Amino acid sequence: MTPVSPSAALTPSGPSATATPGVSATLTVTPGRAPVGATVTLDGTGCRNPGEPTYLVFEGEGGAETGTVGAVDIPNVPTDTTGHFHISFTIPTQLHSLQGRGGGPVRPGTYDFTSKPVACLIQFTVTTS
Repeated sequence: MTPVSPSAALTPSGPSATATPGVSATLTVTPGRAPVGATVTLDGTGCRNPGEPTYLVFEGEGGAETGTVGAVDIPNVPTDTTGHFHISFTIPTQLHSLQGRGGGPVRPGTYDFTSKPVACLIQFTVTTS
């Protein structure tokens, strides 16, 4: 599956999660729940080395997540010299498989937005409408 290209967006406000205790790494997604095809805003700081592009993934792994097992990559997120990024992302209709498991249509349930390597993570809910 082709990676998704990020684009600039408006400043969000909403739920936030910090994945690494003691490290100033945060990721927000606004809104925190939406249907397939909706555009959300991702705003993060400290999810990657400052000045280097951040690599994010929208995924359901089948653990705490209740949606489709699979992922969509969001590579090369422009990240400024303070470690901050701000992008729009459209909730996809399909996920690719993870290590040969899953893939297919995105169904309602919970998913994660996470940085790779993992420094930031926030849960997101795909709704029916």
